[in-house]
Amino acid sequence: GIRQLSYAREIGQIGTDEPRLEDYLEKNLDRRANVEKVGTITSKRSCLQDGKSRNPVSQDGQYTGLYITEIEAIFGLPPHFTDVGDLSIASRQKLIGRAWSVQVIKELLNLLENIFAKK
Repeated sequence: GIRQLSYAREIGQIGTDEPRLEDYLEKNLDRRANVEKVGTITSKRSCLQDGKSRNPVSQDGQYTGLYITEIEAIFGLPPHFTDVGDLSIASRQKLIGRAWSVQVIKELLNLLENIFAKK
């Protein structure tokens, strides 16, 4: 249903010009994306799981969540951008999930441009 559509598209269903989750994962840790894209990242850690409580990444054969530095990269932020003031990982994700980044606004405007094509 809608929840599945909002979570992610299956591997192989997006164009090659679009960024993929795999592009944002830590390369030196043998982390692999189980999906091409994640859905909306919010302040809740569970937003990164699909309807079957699976995480979008595998490492060493086990499902795992995104590292906070990977979430920062998805939002177009430099690594450790939110690593200030002894914030916990949960607090850092809440900060990112409640924020608007240039990359997110750019993607939203691109979607709107396609919907409301210029005449």
